[in-house]
Amino acid sequence: MDTDPAPAGTAGATATAGTRNGRPRLAVVGCDNLSAEGADAYFRSNRSVVLLDPDRIGEADVVLVVAHRVTDEVLTRMEELRRTSANPAMRFVLVADAVDEHRLVRAAGCGVVALLPRTSTTFSRITEAVLRSAQGKADLPDTAVRALVEEIGSIQQNVLAPRNLTPSGLSTREVDILRLLAEGFDLAEIATRLHYSERTIKSIIHGVLTRLSLRNRVHAVAYAFRRGLL
Repeated sequence: MDTDPAPAGTAGATATAGTRNGRPRLAVVGCDNLSAEGADAYFRSNRSVVLLDPDRIGEADVVLVVAHRVTDEVLTRMEELRRTSANPAMRFVLVADAVDEHRLVRAAGCGVVALLPRTSTTFSRITEAVLRSAQGKADLPDTAVRALVEEIGSIQQNVLAPRNLTPSGLSTREVDILRLLAEGFDLAEIATRLHYSERTIKSIIHGVLTRLSLRNRVHAVAYAFRRGLL
């Protein structure tokens, strides 16, 4: 990974002030000491981010992970960080030279929104990716995007469709019911159209609300709209 001059300034010990000034809170995870120390030294003098100490990694807006290869161990570590984080919006910038396609979807599920090649990436390029990630923007190479699209299509065709599921976690039957609710039909009318009993329709809706922690039928319809299902 190439280096370049770092902007002057300090960051590591000023997390509160940095957050007030709109700078993302960054944590660094290196899969070897050299990578971790190099990235830590650079970002500790970078005024565009607030570098967090290792014991505050759960507060990070963005976690920078530097690895030679994306292994199952690397992904497991990221999943654990995401699961135990105090910040539900935590995102990952991953700098690595090799990512197998079957691990790419798992990485995306971990919260990876930026993927950069380790051997040719500069710290200024990483900074750009960190800032874009904090703004909710993705920074993925075209090859990774294509691989993700193909893998998701394969999952939809070979895994979800045979089980009448959609990528949203809703079954096609559940989507049909929510679509009819959105069109203004009551439960009795929906039962007649779909050839179920009204009790079955109520049970299916209750299952959706419980599984997805939705408040009511309106919330369920809104959920489906936001995911482009209706």
